[in-house]
Amino acid sequence: MNDRTATAAPRPLVRSAEPAPAPAGPLSVDAALVPAQAAGWRPSVCIVVDELRASSTITTALDLGASEVVLAAGLREARQIARDRGSLLFGERGGLTPPGFDANNSPDDLRRVGVHGRRVVLSTTNGTAVLSRVRRMPVVLVGCLLNARACADAAVAEAAERGIGIGVICAGRRGGFALDDAVAAGLIVRHIAHAAAVRGLDCRVTDAARATLKLRAAYPDYAAALRESASGHVVAGLGQAADIELCAQADISVTVPILRPETLLRVERLPGRLWAGAGGQQQTAGRTASPLPGSEAAAAAGGPGDAFLSTDEEDRLGVDYRNE
Repeated sequence: MNDRTATAAPRPLVRSAEPAPAPAGPLSVDAALVPAQAAGWRPSVCIVVDELRASSTITTALDLGASEVVLAAGLREARQIARDRGSLLFGERGGLTPPGFDANNSPDDLRRVGVHGRRVVLSTTNGTAVLSRVRRMPVVLVGCLLNARACADAAVAEAAERGIGIGVICAGRRGGFALDDAVAAGLIVRHIAHAAAVRGLDCRVTDAARATLKLRAAYPDYAAALRESASGHVVAGLGQAADIELCAQADISVTVPILRPETLLRVERLPGRLWAGAGGQQQTAGRTASPLPGSEAAAAAGGPGDAFLSTDEEDRLGVDYRNE
């Protein structure tokens, strides 16, 4: 992708950000396995998932104390914003670090460079473009395995407050399906069902959302799913396999990034609520949660079995797979 192509204004996926009337029935939960499937969605709380690696990088940057993350479509725009704001510059094109950038679109690079108290500008091949396309939705959150539980809980709270549904958008790869995004989306959908049940809400889960649940169940080892994905092969081929292990840790972050579509496309922590952190403990949103080594992360999250609901438990939570 050249810089001119990257800076072209993306076509929005929605026509209006005005909230729909409060639904009379259950909470609607949908998923777009590729971004184009979100075209025509009614105003919803959107969760954008670009597991490898934009969503994970944004979440990690805020976890590590970055004051803001500004998203830029093109390389020229990214460089200009970084100069104007005195920001660190992170990103990639085709997985490679562009000339003049401080580091790649990489959680591992963020940890080595250090971002505490710094502004960050991020420009990526795919994830930042998808976030721009849904900027007119009432609420846009950034989700990944790292913050799946916190992001789901925040989405349910925001949807209930506005009387709208939830849509999880897989950023995909070159417009197509991406296994890593779909598996992460499945964990988020599962946590949405749990968070809705806690609030006494029934869920109406579409076939697409149910497909993400099935894919998640097929990969109890998230690192394996990420390694098997096309994106994982690219990341590993670039010598950045450490990112796969970092991104595969589930529910270790209580940071919920929210898009603020102002003059600049800016992401910040969603403040002012309590989210269920790792192991189900309540923690304040915005508190830094340092990613843990794999075995410690699993223990902190209660282990894979404890973090997930059985099919019978999903049925008791009112997840209705028969209706759309």
